[in-house]
Amino acid sequence: MLQELKIGRVFVGRVSAGEDAAAAITRFVREKGVALGKVSGIGALRRVTLGYFDGERYHYRKIDEAVEVAALEGNISLKDGEIFCHLHISVAIKDFSVFGGHLAESEVFCLEFVVQEFLGKEYIRRGDQEIPLPVWEEKVY
Repeated sequence: MLQELKIGRVFVGRVSAGEDAAAAITRFVREKGVALGKVSGIGALRRVTLGYFDGERYHYRKIDEAVEVAALEGNISLKDGEIFCHLHISVAIKDFSVFGGHLAESEVFCLEFVVQEFLGKEYIRRGDQEIPLPVWEEKVY
C-alpha cells in the first residue's frame, strides 16, 4: 500500500529518567491514539539492549554502560490490533564507537522525542511468508 499522507498532530516530549524508552514511547502514543506515524529522538541512556536480525532470528547485544543516543528512529502502526512502535537506535559509547539496531530495552538517563502523527489508512503488521517477521501487510514494489 502506497499512500500520500498528511501530517496530523506533532508531539514533543521527554521520557523520565529510569524508564524503558520503547515502553514509555509506546505508552505515550497509545494514550494519544496515534495509530500511524513517525518517532525520532536524541538523548542518553544508562544501558541498552540492541537487536540485530540476521534473516532467521534476532541476536541481542546488551551494553551495560552509559551511551549517547545519536539517533532514535521508528514508525507507528498496528500489530495484533494494538498500536505498535517499531524503534531502531544508534548509540555511541565513551570511545565514540557507534552501535545500532532494533531497540529491545533500555534505561533512560535523558531522552527527548518527537512523534509525528500521519493522517490516513493505518498500516498493519502481520507475518509474511517471505520474511519471518511481522511487516506491513501490503507491498508496494
